[in-house]
Amino acid sequence: MPADHHNRIRRRLFVAVVIILAVVAVLFCRNSPNECKLVIASSIAGLLAIFTVALSFLFLRQLRNTKNSNLQMDSQQLELQLKAEMIDSVTDVILLVDEKGRLVQFNNALCNITGHSRQQLESFKIQDFMPVENGTLVEERIQHVLDKGDALFESVYLHASGRRIPVEWRTRSVEIGQRRLVLSVLRDISDRKDFEQKLKVVASEWLDTFDAIEDAVWLLDMDRKVLRANKATLGVFGKAPREIIGHGCCEVAHYGLSDYSSCPFDRMVQTGKRASMQVIVGSKWFEISVDPVFDENGEIVKAVHVVKDINELKKAELREQVRSEIMERVARGEPLPELLSFIAKSIEKERPGALCSILLAVDDGRRLVTGAAPSLPDEYNVATGRIRVAEGVGSCGTAAFRRERIVVEDITGHPFWKGFTPAQDAGLRSCWSEPIISSTGLLLGTFAIYHKEPAAPSEEEVKVIELAASYAGIAIERSRNESERNELEQQLSQSQKMEAIGHLAGGVAHDFNNLLTPIIIYADMLKRVLPDDENLRIKIDGIIKASGKARELTHQLLSFSRKQVMQMQNVNLNEIITSFSSIMHRTLRESVEINLQLSSQAAIVLADRSKIEQVILNLAINAQDAIAETGRITIETGQVMIDDEYARLHPGVSTGNFILLSFSDNGSGMSDETLKHIFEPFYTTKQAGHGTGLGLANVYGIVKQHNGFISVQSRVGRGTTFKIYLPLSSNEPDRGYPHKEVAATNHCGSEVILLVEDNEMVRVMTTDLLQGLGYRVYVEGHPEHALELARRIPEKIDLLISDVVMPGMNGQQLFERLNVERPDIDKVLYMSGYANSVFVENGILEEGPLFLQKPFTVDMLMEKVNALLHPSE
Repeated sequence: MPADHHNRIRRRLFVAVVIILAVVAVLFCRNSPNECKLVIASSIAGLLAIFTVALSFLFLRQLRNTKNSNLQMDSQQLELQLKAEMIDSVTDVILLVDEKGRLVQFNNALCNITGHSRQQLESFKIQDFMPVENGTLVEERIQHVLDKGDALFESVYLHASGRRIPVEWRTRSVEIGQRRLVLSVLRDISDRKDFEQKLKVVASEWLDTFDAIEDAVWLLDMDRKVLRANKATLGVFGKAPREIIGHGCCEVAHYGLSDYSSCPFDRMVQTGKRASMQVIVGSKWFEISVDPVFDENGEIVKAVHVVKDINELKKAELREQVRSEIMERVARGEPLPELLSFIAKSIEKERPGALCSILLAVDDGRRLVTGAAPSLPDEYNVATGRIRVAEGVGSCGTAAFRRERIVVEDITGHPFWKGFTPAQDAGLRSCWSEPIISSTGLLLGTFAIYHKEPAAPSEEEVKVIELAASYAGIAIERSRNESERNELEQQLSQSQKMEAIGHLAGGVAHDFNNLLTPIIIYADMLKRVLPDDENLRIKIDGIIKASGKARELTHQLLSFSRKQVMQMQNVNLNEIITSFSSIMHRTLRESVEINLQLSSQAAIVLADRSKIEQVILNLAINAQDAIAETGRITIETGQVMIDDEYARLHPGVSTGNFILLSFSDNGSGMSDETLKHIFEPFYTTKQAGHGTGLGLANVYGIVKQHNGFISVQSRVGRGTTFKIYLPLSSNEPDRGYPHKEVAATNHCGSEVILLVEDNEMVRVMTTDLLQGLGYRVYVEGHPEHALELARRIPEKIDLLISDVVMPGMNGQQLFERLNVERPDIDKVLYMSGYANSVFVENGILEEGPLFLQKPFTVDMLMEKVNALLHPSE
């Protein structure tokens, strides 16, 4: 116990004893005064003895208490010292301030974190190491603590270096020695603030990332309530994130539904894995995925709900399906109208309210015709069935002309649509037209989207138009390529057939010439030796005349087969036509008008003049036969250039500069079936006895032999046009040379001739003719035998007469070998039923060797023989 407590007890005890003794003495003295004195003395002595003992006891006890008290004080002092050391050793600041902010007590930590010494701080107020702006705030907070009892707040203090350090204050009021003080603990929270700042940065970055995601991302609790949502929610669902917090996900995503039958949330809970689904909400497609969020025990406590707008993806899938189906339909060979109708309907399905139209370019891109317009009125399609490709002709005509997109947002009053009432009658108000261009740059048509209200295309709709035009382009180009391929195959087949017929005709003509040659020669020989008997001469002349007609027929066959020899010169086609027009006027009936429209420039070609005249005459006669009564034939010339595209579409045609000879009539025209056969030999639509069917075949062969090509266009009742293209020559026209006339006089001679001919009839006939005229003739039917024979002939051989085509070797090879063995054989005359490429290049006779074409007459043969044996005569 404390010492003052013991003193009070002792004092009270002493007073009690004294009082008791006094009372006893008074009572005793009343009865016996004397004895009273003795008793008093004895009592006093006893009391003193008792008091002495008591005092001794109390003294000893007090000594013990004092010792204990000293020990306790030492212990408390040690405890206080330990506490002081502990307080000074902590890093947090502990201080006492009075109501004015004066420092009453503080630990060493205050020196450490302020940079001031203890001596300096003893004269400081708490406001002295606070920023100036916080001075009044300190006093307010001290008063707040004194009034309320405690407080927790954050502030900053100034280090001696001027650096600001954030601190956390924990304060409470205390009363010490009748003084109300404020006990505070200050903690430097710089590291915490740095960490918090980093957390804020991370949180901000995460939030920015969260909000940067284009998909709507929600955090859901297990009751499917939205706990958090990103900004994309506004774009996807039209609601701000704060508006949906606390609402069910189905309520937001499915417009009021409390639950959705196929919600992936249930599957996510069952499997513990992501679950997803695709769903259409309104008119848009979304993909919804739900991912689980686990706690530390592996239990699902939340879910991440992601809503992705896949509308464009679904549209792309739909477009890809359309494209794949288009390719599949093209591969199946589906007709173009059905293909285009499918494309138009597919776009209309994707863009509700759109009315699609696909127009096709025809007439070499000068017109547009309806390809497909399934949703437009029939009357409108008829009205736009054949529009011109020109500036200002509607949206489609202008788009095709400019080859660029034309957008008319309101048809009413637009200059492109001025006066076109069918659009108003159909209720159309806007038209966006996209030209359809092939992969090679050709105009294929247009794709147009109409609306029944004024409208401008969005960026997405522009992409749809471009995509639709590309789809249509694929279909049109593939269809046209297929048609062109079929046409080219037909043309190639026709060309091969014509080539085969030409070979056949050439072979027939060759064999026929070998048969005609003896007939003509023997008839001529008989005519020369027969007496002047008129009846016999008439019969012989009949044989010769008939043989001559047969000879002309074989010449026509050779011309078709391109195996006839031509004399090529640089000639002006305009001059040939002008000069030959008088013959045409005399040949054709007067009711047929001939109209010449020749180019102002010279039309120089490398040609055989007589063959060109034959072409003109045959075409003129053919045109006259197609004109019933009166009519007109138009002959035009001009220079044209054939490009790669035209050559690609026309087999056998080469690129370059050509002279065009156009031959047109307004006669009855021809059907497509007739056009397939018009160049075939002996094909004719005329009555029996009114034509051989070789006229156009002859024209075809002559044109081909001139390295040209011919095309024909005809429609029943609309007339026919033949177009002949001959290569342009860069040379000046050659001067004509006079034809040397040879009189049919004496053909006799005595020279030595070696005759080599594999055809027995021709060999025998020629031998008889030459021997009858006095020539010495050595004869063989095979080239090898002729070589052996030549080695045995002792005299000089003046002339070799050889067939061109023979077994073993040709005529030229035979002459070259003979010339090596016998240089005296230096003259040769070749003869054949048709010209061979050995001597004739493309039908043009090479200079040097002379050539005689079968069948020939006596005069024709002897003219050649005399020219070789007697060149100076």
